[in-house]
Amino acid sequence: RVRRYTSGNAFEETALKVLRIDREFEQLIYDNQRVDALASERLSSAPDIMDIYGFCGMSALNELSSGLDIRKLLKKNWIWQPREIQEIILQASTSLARVHSIDFGGSSKNGTKNVMLVHNDITHNNYVVSRSGRLKLSDFNLGILVRWNITSKKSCGFHRFGAAGAINVNSPPESGFRNTTLSEKVDIYGIGTLLFQFLTSHRLYEEELGMMSSYEKGVENEEAKVVRLITSPARPLLPKEIEKSDDATIIGLKRIMRRCLQYNAADRPTAQELVNLLDAMYQSREQQ
Repeated sequence: RVRRYTSGNAFEETALKVLRIDREFEQLIYDNQRVDALASERLSSAPDIMDIYGFCGMSALNELSSGLDIRKLLKKNWIWQPREIQEIILQASTSLARVHSIDFGGSSKNGTKNVMLVHNDITHNNYVVSRSGRLKLSDFNLGILVRWNITSKKSCGFHRFGAAGAINVNSPPESGFRNTTLSEKVDIYGIGTLLFQFLTSHRLYEEELGMMSSYEKGVENEEAKVVRLITSPARPLLPKEIEKSDDATIIGLKRIMRRCLQYNAADRPTAQELVNLLDAMYQSREQQ
């Protein structure tokens, strides 16, 4: 629902987000809404996070978007130029770095900062295009407020006993090992899946699913097949034309994508390291 009101001499519009009709008024949903409101409010000064103006129970008053998100952009079947992909992923990574740098609660013995907020649902439909044309991160309903152990000087991480969001964007520990302690690196894996989609125009593991035998397809459902692929040591395949490309930007994006999709979370870069890598590529391009 869109609400229009007067601000000074100008008209402003906001969007009222309410509980989906297929959801119940349950405690877990209330908690999810509280985290969404808290995260959005705490990040309200960030130019690449969707603004929030009010919150009550199951409803929130948010900034009105253009109606576009990355999912809809990908569906338009545009031929994305490598530099356009780089710009979009840089914007997506910059907003995520803001999320991971909020309210540092302490440092480990080696000086590593504590990430207190994990988005936990980095997918193409949670990056929306504002009416000014800026890419913004939204929807913190599945967000995790991470605790910090003041004795060990380490992050407590978090556990999840079910996949969050679309199964094909979950990282290996999320999908196969339910008792694994997770970290903010699940968000980095999400950025890798976005980059994969822009490079290939399809979702992660669609190529591999298409190569499975009819016997395999008959005995496994779609979700089980994707989980088996994600939790295997092999990483997703790229089309031959992308794999063999000699374009400098494509080569750089492939390298970054593979780092984001590393099987072991510790081998993935931080959000700020990701921004630095993409920004270095951008600066190098501008100097050419």
